[in-house]
Amino acid sequence: MTVLIDTSVIVAAVNERDEKHDRAMALIEEIRQGRHGDALTTDFVLDEVVTVTLARTGRHEKALQAVDLILPPDPVVAWTVVEPIGEEAFYAALDAFRRSGRKELSFTDWTSVAIVRAGRADAVISFDEDFDGLVARIG
Repeated sequence: MTVLIDTSVIVAAVNERDEKHDRAMALIEEIRQGRHGDALTTDFVLDEVVTVTLARTGRHEKALQAVDLILPPDPVVAWTVVEPIGEEAFYAALDAFRRSGRKELSFTDWTSVAIVRAGRADAVISFDEDFDGLVARIG
């Protein structure tokens, strides 16, 4: 099994004031222990993590903490990989975004849906219930 880590989990993990902080930390520990199989995230999710963390906390060091959580300076402790979404997933997400009319999902969310639907991951680890009914979600 491979899971795709969503923005909501990383942002909650680095923001101690987030109501889902403890659950995010527990999920990351489960991933590190291999309880959900392999883990990946995408370049689009990484971008969104930095943007959302800066917007919510107003602190550059928190955004860097989020980056280091995803891409630790010491690769020996890495628990996830960052993959480019690629052209196929990009255009699949763009098509889904255009057709859906769902304002609840960001374009980055649609890229994650495209990654799962393409078989590059089996589920999304997210607190975002808007994924429900589109792809499998753990959260």
